[in-house]
Amino acid sequence: KHYYKMGPNWVKQYNWAVVPTTGPYVMSDVKKGKSVTFSKQKEWWAKDDRYNQHRFNLDTIKVQVIRDHNIAFRHFLKGELDTFEMILPNWWHEKAVTPEYKQGYVQKVMAMTDTKQGGQGVHLNVANPKLADLNVRLGIQHAFNIDKMIETVLHGDYDRATTFGSGFGAFTDIALPERAYDIAKAREFFAKGGYGKQGPDGILQNDRGERLTLALTYTSQEHSKRLTVLKEEAKKAGLDLELNLVDGATGFKVMLEKKHEAAWLGWGGGGLYPQYWESFHSDNANKPQTNNLFNVADKELDSLIDAYNVEFDMDKRAALSHQIQQRIYDLAIFVPGVQLNYVRASSWRYVMLPEVPATRNTPDLLYWPMDGYPHSSGGLLWIDPKVKEETQKAKADGKALAPITLIDKTYAHH
Repeated sequence: KHYYKMGPNWVKQYNWAVVPTTGPYVMSDVKKGKSVTFSKQKEWWAKDDRYNQHRFNLDTIKVQVIRDHNIAFRHFLKGELDTFEMILPNWWHEKAVTPEYKQGYVQKVMAMTDTKQGGQGVHLNVANPKLADLNVRLGIQHAFNIDKMIETVLHGDYDRATTFGSGFGAFTDIALPERAYDIAKAREFFAKGGYGKQGPDGILQNDRGERLTLALTYTSQEHSKRLTVLKEEAKKAGLDLELNLVDGATGFKVMLEKKHEAAWLGWGGGGLYPQYWESFHSDNANKPQTNNLFNVADKELDSLIDAYNVEFDMDKRAALSHQIQQRIYDLAIFVPGVQLNYVRASSWRYVMLPEVPATRNTPDLLYWPMDGYPHSSGGLLWIDPKVKEETQKAKADGKALAPITLIDKTYAHH
């Protein structure tokens, strides 16, 4: 409060001001829409703390705005960027095979993690009359071939999720059974829900001749291949998935206004414990601008969430968390998708990491080394000037170096 002074020009005064920070870096240069440069604070208050020893080694970090991932990759291969995020399987397996990789100038680094993760999958809007039927929702659960999507498009890299969020230790019910892709089961449930007749196109119909469709709203072009696999597999179970790609901001607005039929998205996994009230309590159902994308209003779920929110005995609270997850499972309002138990990136070979390159909770390996807050896991990398000189000379001379792919399993999720 010593810094901010309220007044009529508050936004104009502070919108681009450099605000005091508790972290190891401070903004030193901003080119609007192009780049932000951070410089290390020489006399950072926490530099001598044991936890921070050998972290935050870079003097300057420049974050550039390049809106197209493919263009950014070309900048990286030219040496204009030192690091490049490679979470998505098609980048790691299919695109990281250029001469720069084969000649060892750039490296691939991957570390297994065991991080807290939010729910990622299909959110069914039960306000829709068709989805209000539990049997239809159960049929949808068995019509999604998540395993095939992982094996094919995702190269087997991701894990199948079984709950809405994971990685919270005793608070995550890892015993919940996976609802596997099963055409016979799906059709059985659909028939109970009134869709028992197959139409000429293979899609099930009800007695009124209405086709069994599910409009799935999503916001990332990168996910189109994944959802195309799910669409083809769902058709075998008599369900027509209508894929609806919408611009990110527009799509999320549609979801928050509850105008979607089903939404494919993932939430961040922040917080010490799972948070249920915002996504599953009836307080947030049938209202715009809330995160209850399911529009679920269930008395049993409400009472469990209310008890969970005021319980301070950790064992009892964990038990309530399991009961909540079981109830969500029984309601079949969420089709669990995938969870990501690794971080990975590419960098030029002079960007160095410790022998164990990441912590258990590292959110991204080489992209954001500035976070200085107590919960952070960043800042482990450094640049070796000698290796940088050797790499640049080898590249100029056309001399190949040994290719590097580092994969660390210290914190592999079991």
